Amino acid sequence: MKSDALSEDWQMIEGLKTIKEQMDEIVRMMEKDRPYEEIIIQLEVIYSALSNTTSALAQCYVKSSMIESLQKGDKDKSFEFIKKPIEILMRVSEHSSLLKQLQSIEA
Repeated sequence: MKSDALSEDWQMIEGLKTIKEQMDEIVRMMEKDRPYEEIIIQLEVIYSALSNTTSALAQCYVKSSMIESLQKGDKDKSFEFIKKPIEILMRVSEHSSLLKQLQSIEA
């Protein structure tokens, strides 16, 4: 189980490194006076990648909080262990849903 979490973490770290490289590329695009449309498209790609990474991280947070709650065995406090990660996951999901709605309006 622990190796799965490490693998997930490593994948997220690699994804964040890629996002960082993409951000550097956007700076270069702006310095070269590239068209705004091209820059916005790249920003949308980054936004999507960040959204996916945030969602994956929030899911890992929920999972690890649930495991911790079960290991402690205190059923009365188990909700407290997962309340915050679930709130984060819901915010991420809501944010992603709003983005999809905006994209459908553009189409």
